[in-house]
Amino acid sequence: MKTTGLFAAAAALSVSLAWVFRPTTVVSEGQLAEEKRGSAIFPDFNPDSAASLKIAKFDEQLATLSRIELARDAKTQLWTLPSADGYPADSEKQVSEATAPLVELTVLSTVSTDRGDHALYGVVEPNEQELTASASGVGMLVQVGGPDNQILASLIVGKPVTGTEDQHYVRVPAEDAVYVVQIKKDAFSTNFEKWIKGDILNMRSMDIENIGLRDYAIVRTERGFGLGRNFDADLLNKDSKWSLQKFVDYTVEGNPETNQPPEGKSLQESALNDLRNSIQNLKIVNVRRKPLGLAADLKADKSLSENAEATKNLQSQGFFPMESGDVYASGGELLLGTKEGVRYLLRFGNTQVSGSALTDEQEGKSENESEEKSDDQGVRRYLLVMAQLDESKFPAPELKVVPETVEEMLAQEAAAQPAAQDAPAADPSADPAQPAAQPQSGDAASGQNSDSAEESDTSSSSVEPSTSDEKQSETQQPSEPSAEATTQPATDSAPQPSAEPATAGTTPGAAVQKAGFKFVSFGDAVQEDASTSAPSAVQEPAQPQTGDEVKAEGDQATDTAEQTQLNPSRQETPEELKERLEFLQESIRKENQRLIDARNESLNQGRKKVAELNARFADWYYIVSDSVYQKLKVSRDQLFKSPEQSAPAAGQSPAGELPGLPPGLGLPSGE
Repeated sequence: MKTTGLFAAAAALSVSLAWVFRPTTVVSEGQLAEEKRGSAIFPDFNPDSAASLKIAKFDEQLATLSRIELARDAKTQLWTLPSADGYPADSEKQVSEATAPLVELTVLSTVSTDRGDHALYGVVEPNEQELTASASGVGMLVQVGGPDNQILASLIVGKPVTGTEDQHYVRVPAEDAVYVVQIKKDAFSTNFEKWIKGDILNMRSMDIENIGLRDYAIVRTERGFGLGRNFDADLLNKDSKWSLQKFVDYTVEGNPETNQPPEGKSLQESALNDLRNSIQNLKIVNVRRKPLGLAADLKADKSLSENAEATKNLQSQGFFPMESGDVYASGGELLLGTKEGVRYLLRFGNTQVSGSALTDEQEGKSENESEEKSDDQGVRRYLLVMAQLDESKFPAPELKVVPETVEEMLAQEAAAQPAAQDAPAADPSADPAQPAAQPQSGDAASGQNSDSAEESDTSSSSVEPSTSDEKQSETQQPSEPSAEATTQPATDSAPQPSAEPATAGTTPGAAVQKAGFKFVSFGDAVQEDASTSAPSAVQEPAQPQTGDEVKAEGDQATDTAEQTQLNPSRQETPEELKERLEFLQESIRKENQRLIDARNESLNQGRKKVAELNARFADWYYIVSDSVYQKLKVSRDQLFKSPEQSAPAAGQSPAGELPGLPPGLGLPSGE
């Protein structure tokens, strides 16, 4: 009995303890779900600590899983794509846009805590090991990792909430609860092209000045592979017009080289313009890492020729190393030269049907892939690229000769002097109408009101300047004329007759006429002085001058003439000539050095850019759209056209042109 009582007491205690510590999971789940409203899903997430990013998405229609992975290099701090052999990602901006939506991502509501509802809301985890071809309700996984491989944030984004904008069902992989949040999915892409700089060459079509076409075929021989050349063509674009610089026809015996199109043909510039414009559409679709042994200059070294597996890999992409070390491509070569002196060599290899050679992971398929396939029919092509420096774009500057002696300096000056003196001599006879216009204003300023007299004076001044000069000299200086008076022609249309010498000052402004007038046909700076000084001397002809004023003015003019006569060119002393030589030598050397430095700077900038480009191109096969390649492949028949191809029918204008308008001003062709 006592034992039974003990058991009863123990049972009562157990029931009491069970009641106190009873499980409240069902109730607390609901309470916790309600408490989650308005709280951050990742309260401690710091996007600056992100060192990796993974996005995975399941395509239920194709039953394929696509994913993209990015990682930050610990040394360079640059983002790369491990899922694409470590190809460099575009920039940190892309990663920031992908991680930003996870910062302060708040719960709007909790819709379920039942694991069985995950497929209903589309938040099943895209786990490659657990998914089957018939899987449904699979969401998109976005996972951000830290520098020590710890997970900073992980979220499964499911279906959109009906009737809302940018609201989706989401779930944290380690939890069963399904939440509703506001989040945009645009930044979460598994498309490889969205994470890289897709423009391979990063150039504008208008920057292309040179095009080189290398048309050949790879043929199988007894010893392996050989080269069957068709033609080489080098073309230059100058002033928006193409010209043929070199054409080598390997189908003709002797491989003649010329700069003219084949007989009966002409250059078809529209094909070259289409090629140049299509360059901007050359985008990266995917990449593959090149085998070791293929250098940045696309030369095959000894290690490659001894590596049968690497050589086979290269040939499978359409690139064939020769014994010389050169590598040729099954799709031919294209050279593009820019204004800044960078020349790009593009070698096109074999085609690749989308998805046939790369795994789904490498392809990085996206929701838009079906549309991309319809554009290029799923056909892609391998491409190798390298950059070269075209030093012909950096010609050596024309340097001035530095005179070593005074004699050489004087000889240079004497050689340059006739050219300077002869330059304006052709102007009066070339355009006699020009000097005839200005003497009329001179006549008007001097009070000549007779029309017939003006005509006669103007004709005399413009047609016979030497006669006017003689008359003016005789009037101003009846005795031995000074050098200035005989070399400076008069700008007045006709001299004013006077019975007295010019020094007497019988006419107002006589001193000004004597000192400043020249032929207007020369148009030099002295003419401007005459035009500004002459009116001031004749504006008030009615006011008489006193004898003293006239005498003083005449004396001043006489003194000026005498000073001119007494100051011919003074002979330089040997010391002055030597000093001038040293100054000239220093000036020429500095100018020559400036020209040399400018060229060297341009060359160094060009070399630097080529090195940067080859560092980017060195490790990769690029995979591009075959439809773009077809626009860059110019055949012989596309390059040259016969006259009947280019000549329009009688009474018709060329395509895209309007009748009666010059070429190029018509309507666009609609291409």
